[in-house]
Amino acid sequence: MFKVCGRSVILIGLLSGCTTVWINGRVDALPLAEAKMHCEGVAHQRFPVKNEVAQRSMVWDEQGTTVSSEGNERKHHPWHLRREKMESYIMDVNKPDRDALFEQFMADDGWIKERRWGAVR
Repeated sequence: MFKVCGRSVILIGLLSGCTTVWINGRVDALPLAEAKMHCEGVAHQRFPVKNEVAQRSMVWDEQGTTVSSEGNERKHHPWHLRREKMESYIMDVNKPDRDALFEQFMADDGWIKERRWGAVR
C-alpha cells in the first residue's frame, strides 16, 4: 500500500508545475506591468541580445544484435557502438546577466519574486 501511495505522491508532484509570481512588497511600488516594462527596458539596454554560435559534444550508445546463419544454426552476435557528434546552436550570451539585472530592478522597485508549486494551468 505504501509503495502505491508513494508513487502517487511522486506522480502528482511531477504533474503539478512550478510557476513564478511577483508579489507587491511595497505600498509605493509601480504597478506590475509598468515595473516589468521599465526593468526589461533597463536590462535590455545594459545587456542587449548578443547571439553567438556555441558548440556541444553529444555522445550516445547504440547496441543491438546481428543474426547470422551457418547451415541450420543461427548465431546471435551482440554489438555495441559509441557515437559522437558536435552540434552547433545559437546562444544569447547576455541572457543570464540580463535576467539577473531584471530581477534586481524588480526587487528595487518593490516586487518580490516567489516560486509557487501547484497544478499546471
